[in-house]
Amino acid sequence: MRVSRPVALALALLLSACSGGSKTDPSHVDNSAPGDPAGSEKKPKTLQADYGVHLESKSVFMGVLNDESAGPDSAGAEFANGKRVLARWIASGKSGLLPDGWKLELVERDHGSDPSKAAQAYKEIKDKVLCFVTSYGEKSTAGLLKMLKEDDVLLFPAVFTSTVGSNEYTPPAGPSYRDEALRALDWAKKTAGSVAVIPGAIYEPGSYGSDALSGWDQGVAAFRFSTSLNQALGLASEPRNALEALQKAGATHVLLATSPSATVDILKAGVALGYTPVWLGLSPTWHRSMSNPDNLSVEAAARYHLISGAPYFGEGLPGLERFIAAWEEFGADFGEPSYEGLRSFIQGMLAVEAFAAALNRNDTTRSGYRQALSKVAHFDALGMVAPMDFSEVPFRASNRTRVLTPRPAGATWSVVGELQSPSLALEAEKPGPVEAGDAQPGAEPGHQPDSAPAPPAPTGAEGSAPPAADSATASEVK
Repeated sequence: MRVSRPVALALALLLSACSGGSKTDPSHVDNSAPGDPAGSEKKPKTLQADYGVHLESKSVFMGVLNDESAGPDSAGAEFANGKRVLARWIASGKSGLLPDGWKLELVERDHGSDPSKAAQAYKEIKDKVLCFVTSYGEKSTAGLLKMLKEDDVLLFPAVFTSTVGSNEYTPPAGPSYRDEALRALDWAKKTAGSVAVIPGAIYEPGSYGSDALSGWDQGVAAFRFSTSLNQALGLASEPRNALEALQKAGATHVLLATSPSATVDILKAGVALGYTPVWLGLSPTWHRSMSNPDNLSVEAAARYHLISGAPYFGEGLPGLERFIAAWEEFGADFGEPSYEGLRSFIQGMLAVEAFAAALNRNDTTRSGYRQALSKVAHFDALGMVAPMDFSEVPFRASNRTRVLTPRPAGATWSVVGELQSPSLALEAEKPGPVEAGDAQPGAEPGHQPDSAPAPPAPTGAEGSAPPAADSATASEVK
């Protein structure tokens, strides 16, 4: 059927009017991102927007999928509060993270750790937001991954597995659990001295535990240690059986890929059994409630070590001081600043930095936002973390972590392993070494690369002796 020219023109105008109302500049190129293979850098002449960006009010709307079901003092609630403080700080105009007048608006939903509710919440708000700046919970996040490519939307997860970093739609804001486990074993080997390292692990089934074990077992094989005895911990199971098996095997260094509550149960049960190896806890094992002796005794915490790439309170970093000041001014109703709140705040800063890059490129559409993320090659959260590179997939988030242990006197941290990459990191997948002159958060003059605890005593001994004063940094435990 032939269509007359006037009719064709009318149809074209009608289709244009029904396209959603967003203005499109002919110079806009819908690039594939991150890392446009064509290398196109053509900048639109006018600012482009589609989902979640309101040009008139200078507002960017980002989705937040929280889990606050465990109460206001839970890790999930603290993670949610980190984004809320960030949004208030930006709205005040004091942050300098976005151009004058621009605001971050959060569209929040609480899925209560129910994957079906998380999927429902995602579908409910996806067309109202540019991206999802939080997706809390391993299973809840996993159920959303298939929808991200179809909707062309970035999602910033609270879980940092290696597979997350391999997905172009889920940029991680920190080292993977695999890298943390590799660093933990690297540190164990360097600090054990003449004591034989007999590795073991307690992990929770799922992507968190399996990612940690992939690094741990790689290290065990590379260092030619005896095969690690890895014990799965069911969500409702007591840790006693796992501990008795590890004690019988004589495990001297035990990786913990567990939740904070399970970690507390393990440390307490270890003391009751007279079994106190060197505990190596990955970043999700810690919660500030553990610094309260009523929740975890000094004896139980004595040989616990935290492997983390995040800053710690009292470190004296300018960016950390700005975070604390922002929390005191805009988050006083959330209580004291917390470790989880800080991690969330940093993750939010990454999402905002990518949006600032999109504004600079005149393209805040979803495709433009993904392309802008690929231009973020040195994100360090105002110097709070080691630089992260998002210019290519797999994302090269920093693999540098350190080893911390709580000091009983004054509720402080001691740095016993400085911020560095594990020696077994695969060069093809990891960032290169720090160039001379690069700032390393936490590195202070006089620090030795790694400080050893007292020789491990798996059959029950006093906690490790505190490291020498000149090789440790103290800070408030939160």
